[in-house]
Amino acid sequence: MKLLLLSFSFIFILLNSQIVIAEPNYNAEDFTFDPTTSTLVPKFMGKVMLIRGKVFATSDQGRRQLSKGQKIYKKDTVSTTKNGIVKIELVDQTIITLNKNSEFNVSKWKYIPQKGERDAIINLLRGHMRTHFKVKAQKRNKLEVRVNNVSMAVRGTKVLANARTDSVGREITQIALIEGYGHLFDQNNEKQANITTGDHYISVIGPSVTKTKMDKIPTQEIKRLLLAGKSPKKDYSFLANYDITKMGIVNNSPSNGGYKKIKNKKAGKGTKQEKWKETMQKLNQKLDEYKD
Repeated sequence: MKLLLLSFSFIFILLNSQIVIAEPNYNAEDFTFDPTTSTLVPKFMGKVMLIRGKVFATSDQGRRQLSKGQKIYKKDTVSTTKNGIVKIELVDQTIITLNKNSEFNVSKWKYIPQKGERDAIINLLRGHMRTHFKVKAQKRNKLEVRVNNVSMAVRGTKVLANARTDSVGREITQIALIEGYGHLFDQNNEKQANITTGDHYISVIGPSVTKTKMDKIPTQEIKRLLLAGKSPKKDYSFLANYDITKMGIVNNSPSNGGYKKIKNKKAGKGTKQEKWKETMQKLNQKLDEYKD
């Protein structure tokens, strides 16, 4: 009798929870019940919605090739090959699209849907990435996108990011908004800034050079990027590699420059993520001040 009541309670919680899932074939076994908080906790972090070419997930358990419908877990680092593109929906409805020759992971992940709590750090390690936070975070939530030394705290927005290393070893970081708002922090120079739709931050660090620039994406390009995001099966559009000669830097490696449609050129290897101290707290405080 107790077993029957427990099963009934579990089903009742599942049906009445605030979990929003992208696919109808998620099952009760995909979640665990936490009796201390009386909540359901997803065992996985997300699911592959769409895939082109070869895409891999690497964790302590080894390396596996992904296919549509497969689950992504917290310890996974997802990487694409020269012909691979992948679109992943996390269980909180966040959409991550990774371009060719790109790699990302999630270094921090906490999601309790019944309480509306989220705490996540999404890292672009190399290449090109689109991130769409569909559900606006509450003030106590912490959502952050990191690219090398640059970090952006967000609530609900669309973020584009690039990470590459040129032929002379310069680390080129780009992060931009095509919808929404956020607060940016560059650890390398302690620079902070509130950014809104169309803002594009570029950082170049390398031999004999450390430069940053806040640029603007043309309105027509923003419209194109937004439209492309609505039809991912027909068009994958990412932020173009910025032509750093516009920052007065010479002898840079070839770039497609400007804001032309990205041609998915191979990106260089990303650098190892540095430790961040109290960055998340500062970013979210600034974000609160900016909107309040």
